[in-house]
Amino acid sequence: MFHTDDWQMKLFTLTLVLLGSVFLVSLESGPATLAQSETAYIRQVRAFDKDNVGEMSPVGLAYSPEADSFLVLEADNAVTRLTPVEDRMGSASIGAAISDPINSAFDSKFGRFLLFDSSSNELIAIEAGADGTLEPSKLTRHDAGQFGVDNAQGMSVDAASGELFILDGAGPSLVQVKPGPDGGFGAAVVSVVNLREAGVEEARGVAIEPGIGNVHVYNSVDQELVELTQSGQFVAGRDLSEFNLRTPQGMVIAPSGDQTDDAAQVSLYLADSEAGTIVEFSFVKPPE
Repeated sequence: MFHTDDWQMKLFTLTLVLLGSVFLVSLESGPATLAQSETAYIRQVRAFDKDNVGEMSPVGLAYSPEADSFLVLEADNAVTRLTPVEDRMGSASIGAAISDPINSAFDSKFGRFLLFDSSSNELIAIEAGADGTLEPSKLTRHDAGQFGVDNAQGMSVDAASGELFILDGAGPSLVQVKPGPDGGFGAAVVSVVNLREAGVEEARGVAIEPGIGNVHVYNSVDQELVELTQSGQFVAGRDLSEFNLRTPQGMVIAPSGDQTDDAAQVSLYLADSEAGTIVEFSFVKPPE
């Protein structure tokens, strides 16, 4: 004979089983979320002092590890070389007009400064000496039509592989270009990663993290630095809205400017053209 007490006990047992299942699922997903938030912090270290570096209108930003110096491409297409301790090493014309200087990067694997000219759909390569000095007389132009970039919004090069990453505002997407063994682009392998799936709606500026290889893009809609794997998987988001950046442009990840830091410590350097300076940010862990 069926008793009400038996029915209530079975219902109670079923409820406990369901609650336990929900709890286990939350435990499985929880650590990943916490791990993500643990890396999602950033702080401003400094802004380069104009008394040291002079007046600038930085748009493109690159770093040469061999010369330990920044290459700052300005709105007038002049390149200013700066050391991490803000010593100005001089300026020079690159000998080419670039429609949007944010599309520049240093390729340390092949020793060259790369620029993407969207007006002519060309990739321009300028050889660099061991001290970081550019040699405009050694300039080559490569047809970039096969890259399929519609709206270039920044460039970066993976120092380990020599692979070029171009941020395409159309999508937005990340266009990955693997050059040939000799560094040529005639037979380059091109792949495209859609960034909208990772929550990036509009982006301008991209940087590859040395060693790790993760990609950092600036999501202009949310004023957020978004970290992704090279396959486009979301890793972390870092809020930059509190730093009151005026016009964020090119960015690069390079060794920390603090000479007391470990040599492996890196910072994000971001060109703020309207403020006329370069801002250094440090990736930090959350407070205890």
